[in-house]
Amino acid sequence: MLSKDICSDFNVLIAMQNMQLAKYIYTYMRDVGAASLKVADNSRKATSLLRSDQFNLIFCDCDLDPLGGIDFVKYLRISNSPSDEAMVMYIMPEPSKGKVISARNAGVHEIIAPPITGKLIEQRITYMITHPKPFIRVPTYTGPCRRRDRAKVYRGVERRQDKVMHSL
Repeated sequence: MLSKDICSDFNVLIAMQNMQLAKYIYTYMRDVGAASLKVADNSRKATSLLRSDQFNLIFCDCDLDPLGGIDFVKYLRISNSPSDEAMVMYIMPEPSKGKVISARNAGVHEIIAPPITGKLIEQRITYMITHPKPFIRVPTYTGPCRRRDRAKVYRGVERRQDKVMHSL
């Protein structure tokens, strides 16, 4: 189970239409010692909470009405709220390549698919903490770096023609 020392720093927003799943996540996060927990069953309530509170972990349902989960995450990232850099765990019941790419491009940190278990939540939170992603702000994208793994630095001879020509 996650350490209470780590979780005591979490201010959590659970933005989900599926209240049974929201209650499960709420109970799990409460049991591991999250400092603050708020639940919103639609995107209007969730955006209102973003304006009034500061969150550092957000669970978001892909079917969040009326905006939808992707648009809610996009709004979060451009909102200039204190929570705009919060870690986002996105719940997607039927992941497909296109949906995963859309979620990643919206600024989601992690995607999880049901069945959701405490162990799965723990693994993903642990991964987000132990592998923090730099936060990117450019005109075409705001969110965590979209690369899953960092590229290894090449330590061999430079073979690119334009680089070879400049070094002569």
